[in-house]
Amino acid sequence: MQYFAFASLLGLVLCLFWNIIAVTAAWIKGEGVKIWFLAIIYFISGVPGAYVLWYRPLYRAMRTESALKFGWFFLFYLLHICFCVYSAVAPPVIFKGKSLTGILPTIDVIGNSVIDVVSLRYMLSSSSIKCA
Repeated sequence: MQYFAFASLLGLVLCLFWNIIAVTAAWIKGEGVKIWFLAIIYFISGVPGAYVLWYRPLYRAMRTESALKFGWFFLFYLLHICFCVYSAVAPPVIFKGKSLTGILPTIDVIGNSVIDVVSLRYMLSSSSIKCA
């Protein structure tokens, strides 16, 4: 269980860092600086918050077998899972949902230029075939 929790913590770090990269790309595209600041805030508060609120209590609960610390872990890990589901969907509630790189903002950003993406992919694959 401890290995799964550590992998989950590392996954959170990776996803929030990817969120910063993707939101930076959206900001460069012209979405505004507010969503970039929110992505930075998510990273700065989310990683230490996850460590303090659910990873460290799980580690201590595994060491001492304390029911109260297990309860603390399960409560905050449930909130973590809810945030992850919310982030994966990213409904347009806060700043039109574009401060998180979820499914709905991705469809909104890429939806207008799907033909460009497909044609670029075709051009890259056909050029690599010609060079070989």
